[in-house]
Amino acid sequence: LYVSNRGHDSIVLYHVDLDSGKLKTVEWVETFGSTPRNFNILSGYLVVANQDGNNIVSFAIHSEDGRLTRTGYVLEVPSPVCIEPVR
Repeated sequence: LYVSNRGHDSIVLYHVDLDSGKLKTVEWVETFGSTPRNFNILSGYLVVANQDGNNIVSFAIHSEDGRLTRTGYVLEVPSPVCIEPVR
């Protein structure tokens, strides 16, 4: 489970215990922008729209545990608020 934190400017990864439904914090990752308004998972990547940071930042998702690694790709966009996949 991924959650964006606008005040902390981060994405947190939780693992969910399927029996109890309890969450275990795995990692907090900086979004490299401010106010992560929205994110989406696209083909093994998590892409974050940092509304007040005026950028979109991508992270590779590790298939074994869901951890995130910054790809280094940043798209400068004025006030992005939503990431929608192309259909």
